[in-house]
Amino acid sequence: MTDQLHNFMLNEGEYRGTVVQLSESYQQIIQLHQYPLAISQLLGEALAAISLFGHNIKQSGKLALQLQGHDFIHLLLVEMSGQGEIRGLVQWDDEVGIKCPLYLNEGQLAITLTPLQGERHQGIVSIIGGSLAESLTYYFGQSEQIFSRLILCANEHQAAGIFLQKMPAFEEMEF
Repeated sequence: MTDQLHNFMLNEGEYRGTVVQLSESYQQIIQLHQYPLAISQLLGEALAAISLFGHNIKQSGKLALQLQGHDFIHLLLVEMSGQGEIRGLVQWDDEVGIKCPLYLNEGQLAITLTPLQGERHQGIVSIIGGSLAESLTYYFGQSEQIFSRLILCANEHQAAGIFLQKMPAFEEMEF
C-alpha cells in the first residue's frame, strides 16, 4: 500500500488537475481511532482533499481544512505540513446512529493557510450540496473564482480524489 499523487494538464493547458490515492497514510490515521465507517469515509475524503490542495500551494507552510457545526460532527480537522505530511481527526456525537453515505446539510467549512512567513489566510463557506466535495467546489468558486470540479471518495481501505480547474485564460468551463 502506497500513497500516490499526480498533477496533469489537459487540452494544451486549458485545464490543470491533480489526482490522489491515499492508502498507507489513510490507514495509519484511521487505525488510531475506532471511527464508524461513515466517519472514516468522511475523514478519508477530507484527507484526499487536503492532499490535492496542499500540493498546489505556492507558499510553504501549513494548510488546514476544518468542518464545524454539522448535526452530529462537532469537528473535522485535517492538516498538511509543508513537507507533505497529513494528519486528521474527527469529533462526533457517538450516541447518534451514523449511516453511510453521510449527508452533510449544515455547518461551516474553513480552509486556512498558515505560511512560514507572512499573514495567515482563511476562507469560510457554508456547507452545501450534502457532501464535502460539493462544499469545497462551492468554496473554490467563491474564493478563487476559478471554475473547479472536485470528486472525493473513500472506503475502509483507501481514499482518493481528483481536482480539476479551468485556467483563467480560457473561457468559462461547463461540466
